[in-house]
Amino acid sequence: MQLDMNNIQHRRLRKLLAELVGLHANCLHTQGVESAQIYQSMAVGISRVCAAVLVDYAAADACLEVHEHMYQHDRAFIASKRSNTQHWAGEARASDMRASA
Repeated sequence: MQLDMNNIQHRRLRKLLAELVGLHANCLHTQGVESAQIYQSMAVGISRVCAAVLVDYAAADACLEVHEHMYQHDRAFIASKRSNTQHWAGEARASDMRASA
């Protein structure tokens, strides 16, 4: 992401994107993936405005990079949930087997 920090719009965009990432992470951990995806959609929407209205492709790319970051965060969150669920299911099966032996 190459935003020009001498450009006031880029500085404001950077602040907005940082806020979106924080809100996404908080929502992901408190409400789940489906609720957190609204922030991904916001990043895509801002990207479209940057490209189509402002004709600022560096800003549009920055938004899409943030979207990709949030998407990868979602995937890691889902994988960790799946891993924890499988771990505890395996522990329960092992406990059941010990109890029946």
